[in-house]
Amino acid sequence: ASLVTVAVHTDAGVERVSATHTAGGCAIVAINDYSVDVRGDSQTLLAIENADKPGSIGRVGTLMGQRGVNISSMSVSPSPSKHGHALMLLGVDRSLAPDELAQVRALDGIEVARQIRL
Repeated sequence: ASLVTVAVHTDAGVERVSATHTAGGCAIVAINDYSVDVRGDSQTLLAIENADKPGSIGRVGTLMGQRGVNISSMSVSPSPSKHGHALMLLGVDRSLAPDELAQVRALDGIEVARQIRL
């Protein structure tokens, strides 16, 4: 399989995304130093960097349920370089409104939450 890595340089630093082609189509296999497995099932992803401790996934899942957002896929990866940190990628059935994304960011243990349209 071939691996393609795209690096975007900004004032805030470098962001890297790596993808490969599988029998089921394109798959994202890394974001920065996190190993992930994301297939092209969802048009919208939530990329959430969080403290790697019990309850982080549950709080996000509960909020999504309260807002009527279906989670169709999930990939969770602990950071190999930042102890106690993890990346949670959620495939969701719709984009979040700005206030909904702000609610995710306000949850305990959430460090960064971004929405990605594929």
